[in-house]
Amino acid sequence: MKSPMYFIARLLLVAAALMWPFTSATALETIAARQQLARRHLAEGRHADAERMVKSALVMAEEDYGPHSRELASVVQQLAVVYQAQGRIAEMEPILKRLVAIRAWHRWADPLEYAEALNLLTAYYHDTERYAEAIASGEQALQVDREALGEASAEVAADLSDLAVLHQRLGRMKEAKAFYRQSLAAWQAAAPLNPAHALTLSDYAALLRQLGQPLEAQVVEGRARTILSSR
Repeated sequence: MKSPMYFIARLLLVAAALMWPFTSATALETIAARQQLARRHLAEGRHADAERMVKSALVMAEEDYGPHSRELASVVQQLAVVYQAQGRIAEMEPILKRLVAIRAWHRWADPLEYAEALNLLTAYYHDTERYAEAIASGEQALQVDREALGEASAEVAADLSDLAVLHQRLGRMKEAKAFYRQSLAAWQAAAPLNPAHALTLSDYAALLRQLGQPLEAQVVEGRARTILSSR
């Protein structure tokens, strides 16, 4: 199973701001500088200062680029990082939903950014034990990644693995097993030596043990060890 740190690790992948034509380079540089200062404050444990910097960057990004801009999305995502560091978990949900809404505006231009935003929301629901909601957003992310990348991709494999874990959390073993098998097929096709493939194998083996299939689990665990030893 993925640890709570899984969500934090994904959330810390803050997107870099992108410059659009006919926008002010000075404004963009100011926003980026405030974001950089916020990251420094956060690293030093000065959470209130980090929040102040991010919120000032957010106001400027919205005024200069609009409420649906990619530039704003970068700052919104960073605000979720600050809230997580402050332990303001409940307040993260509307921030992450706002991020998803902004990325949805650019879905056809940047489908992978949209899928990643959906996955952040999925991970948030997972870590707050709202598994049914996590499945709903996870299925959306899977659909977007499939449309953009096809079945044989690491992103699709990871999405399927996440859904398997969520169904397992809810005791839906039949559904979990089906998602694990799809995920493993995608990993094998896209990135057979990826450590995440080994993690999915380990999770699948744990499910097999739950289902009273220890011999099958041992075989799967052996495949996981082979991948890890090959690196």
